[in-house]
Amino acid sequence: MERPGQPVGIVNDRPEHRVSLIVDAEELAVTESVYWPGEHGPAPHVHHHHADGFIIVEGELLFTFREGAETLRAPAGTFVLVPPDVVHSFENASTANTRFYNLHAPSCGFGEYLRGRNPGFDQHDPPADGGVDPVSVVVTRLGGEA
Repeated sequence: MERPGQPVGIVNDRPEHRVSLIVDAEELAVTESVYWPGEHGPAPHVHHHHADGFIIVEGELLFTFREGAETLRAPAGTFVLVPPDVVHSFENASTANTRFYNLHAPSCGFGEYLRGRNPGFDQHDPPADGGVDPVSVVVTRLGGEA
């Protein structure tokens, strides 16, 4: 069953990365991104009202938490779920391209944010107290491996 929704497709195509919006529904937004070597994601931030998930398909992402105080290397085949209020950022710190899916649940208007039409999107500067302890981040190897 097809549901009405916003058009999907490439929302950002730059020399250093490409982002395609795959799902743009109120319940969930999903993007597919390719980051070339050395490409940084957003500055450290938190989301108050939604979880931020990542499925790394090729290459690896380097996640930073608490503004660089803690890091996590997530190779292809890894799922990372960042709960609300955990300070995080990510980058491709490797020498190969990285391809990953990013999930925002609920979407909180992420698709419109990517289109430049939602300046009030649920993305905020890190709180002074450092946010929620990153021990709450879920990291799972896909394919049944822990």
